[in-house]
Amino acid sequence: MSRPDFESPDFDWEGHLNDEIIQKFPPVDENDELSRVLIVANLPKVELENTKLLGKLTNAFKKIINKNPNDKVSMPEPVDVYFPPNDEGTHTRGIACIEYESIKARDIAKRFLKGRKLGKKNIFDITAFEEYEKYLDVQEYEEPDEEYQPLGVLVDWLLNEHGTSQFALRYGVVTEVSWNLIPGISPITVEHQQPGWSEKYVQWSPKGNFLTCFRREGCALFGGKDWKKPLRKFKHEEITYITFSPKEKFLITFSQSQAQKETLQAPRAFILWNIITGQKLLTIPEMRKGPNSPHVGFKWSFNDRYFSRVLDGNIWIYEADNLSLYRGRPLKLNSPCSDHAWSPTHNFLAVFIPQHKGRGANVTVYKMPELMIIGQKTWANVESCELKWAPSGNFISAKLERMSNKKKKITSFEIFRIKDRSRGGTIPAETIILEDKVIDFAWEKKGDRLAIIHGIENDTRYDVSIYELFDELNHIITLEREQANRLFWSPNGRFLLMAGMENLGGVFHFYDAHDCETLRDEVQHSGVTHVAWDPTGRYVSTVVSSWYSKGAFDPGFKLWTFYGKHLFQLERSDFSQFDWRPFPDTILPKEEKERLDDRAFFGNFQAKYRREEKLKKEERANELQQIRENKAEEFNNYMLAMKEEYQSLPYYFESPVEIIEQEQFVEIIEEVEL
Repeated sequence: MSRPDFESPDFDWEGHLNDEIIQKFPPVDENDELSRVLIVANLPKVELENTKLLGKLTNAFKKIINKNPNDKVSMPEPVDVYFPPNDEGTHTRGIACIEYESIKARDIAKRFLKGRKLGKKNIFDITAFEEYEKYLDVQEYEEPDEEYQPLGVLVDWLLNEHGTSQFALRYGVVTEVSWNLIPGISPITVEHQQPGWSEKYVQWSPKGNFLTCFRREGCALFGGKDWKKPLRKFKHEEITYITFSPKEKFLITFSQSQAQKETLQAPRAFILWNIITGQKLLTIPEMRKGPNSPHVGFKWSFNDRYFSRVLDGNIWIYEADNLSLYRGRPLKLNSPCSDHAWSPTHNFLAVFIPQHKGRGANVTVYKMPELMIIGQKTWANVESCELKWAPSGNFISAKLERMSNKKKKITSFEIFRIKDRSRGGTIPAETIILEDKVIDFAWEKKGDRLAIIHGIENDTRYDVSIYELFDELNHIITLEREQANRLFWSPNGRFLLMAGMENLGGVFHFYDAHDCETLRDEVQHSGVTHVAWDPTGRYVSTVVSSWYSKGAFDPGFKLWTFYGKHLFQLERSDFSQFDWRPFPDTILPKEEKERLDDRAFFGNFQAKYRREEKLKKEERANELQQIRENKAEEFNNYMLAMKEEYQSLPYYFESPVEIIEQEQFVEIIEEVEL
């Protein structure tokens, strides 16, 4: 048999090579060099003739791709870097091709270059060359099964002429959304009531636009004018809890039952959703080490840009917009981290690192996304730490339990003054030291005050100290021997409710922190399990839930004014939940908000509102008076008819009882401004 002429152009390769021969040889990768190439998109487009600017781009780009933020892993050195021109050949295309020695080197570089940026706007978009095939293979568009439904207007409830708050409550299987009362003008009125609306509890979104109801197959969001039809549905079986992003762009659902069935390759515990579109964006595993290890949920940054949690001493920070880990990997600090907290007003991240291998415990405040340290402090002999931001974002406190130099256990508050950060500098810090046990502490919602309950542990009375940090740390007052173990600031600041809950019997103290004056003391609601201010700061609810009360007290709720006057009470044996509907952030500019805080400016409207309120109260009083008179007249007419019928009977005898004409008077004893 003659040898085939492989070099002949007429040689039949397909006829010569059968399947048996082909299987003996490994496949040949014709694009072997291309498989080692990374493509970096979203780069500046530079004119090719401008060699000076092109050289600056090349040098800056090479400096970034050769630098690894993780010093423990060496960055692969590229073989070549190429900036492809556009079709006209006048400018770069805005992308770069980086060739590496191996696919392994390419993958390492891809991991560390993800999320890096050239300047402020040009964030690297990294793709391996062969991944472009899947983008080129685009399938034809198919119409979705369900037509997209816009959310519509969600804030029409804010147009209520009285500016009244709403609340949701549950008793038995019934859920209600109701309008709050206005003393002397209108009672509590039900907006919507529906049995079986939710199989568990209900939950408002942070801005109050959505009410979440839960069923076995998932959860649904309700809102707008029509409460009967859900705005969005999210399918995730047996949801344990949900977490809204602060701006209500995203929703994270967690299911404990699904977490027990998941694998790392098929995560099912956490699901990230886009609320606007209803789209499932990302699934994340729970990653617990064992059944006895604590569950770790996610925390959001103030503007929905990041969500994060701490696992195994590392901070897993996800970027919500591109659904990837910040810098492509968990954030590993010098020592294992145990807690972190996001600022409510800026992308500042506070991190607590316990003592580790001879290093003292420290709290560090980072500015994101630069990961720049803007504040840091270290202590020795720290046993525990609790981080809490002031709602204004001006301060963050670290409550430390530690041993003093005299080997005595103390509690110190290390307060970082975020608002006093110098440009490009660090944050100053101040210290409060208490030698007794701290029971509770709370920052003022709008203001610079910090209230702390402290005393002997397991006592029935504690001291309440109030500090102010406007310009410098000042101790305002200490209220001694108060029957309180919880603190609740008004949403508008100034007014503080000190509550004695659990074993203290449900005793309340209404206090004005501005004038250091008690508004009302020793008000009681036995067995109270929850306390909350309404968003306006005018009312307070105290709740006894049947979920938490073990039958010793009557479930229900009470409503109070901000100064402690009792307004309303409801008791039901199956009552379980009461939640105020949050208000969204005001859209007024800063100057307008400052004008509203000016008493002289507000005084122009105060007289007008008082006149209108007085007229409405008089109208309401006249309505109630008319209702009473109608019922009295109806009753008298009924009695006269019965008398005539009785007199017509053959065995009638004259009764000594006479119908007495009654006159009713309405007297206003006192008018109190709310």
